[in-house]
Amino acid sequence: MNLKATSISIIFFIITFLDILFTTYFQPLFLVGIVFMIFLNSLKKEYYYLLILSIMMFFIIEVILGIKMFTFTFISIFVYFFVIPRIKHLFSSLLFRDLSYLFIFYAIFYIDYIISAQYDISSYKIFLVNFIIDSIVVGLLV
Repeated sequence: MNLKATSISIIFFIITFLDILFTTYFQPLFLVGIVFMIFLNSLKKEYYYLLILSIMMFFIIEVILGIKMFTFTFISIFVYFFVIPRIKHLFSSLLFRDLSYLFIFYAIFYIDYIISAQYDISSYKIFLVNFIIDSIVVGLLV
């Protein structure tokens, strides 16, 4: 395993630890967007071990939050195969392109969250805060 794969594995363990820790205080979706971006990069570069780790990370977050299994994986695959080819040419900046992918991921998940009848006003705030945190982290990583 190279240095980048090792550092991404460490990021996965940190995200898992923070998600487990923060569920005792509030309902987080902490850094799901970062796992989504790792999922996209592992599909593009055909890093299948990172793909499996990101699917496992999605699964852990879904179990912690009580969300239907493989929701994040299906949304990520939908965004990768149907949305990204349509909007790839719209942005010349890599940062804006990644932020638009992240926004679309959160928007689709938020619509699914509303449809599954788990909506309240605090969930809107949670989604907004998580999108801002993930945008900052993605902006720093690009």
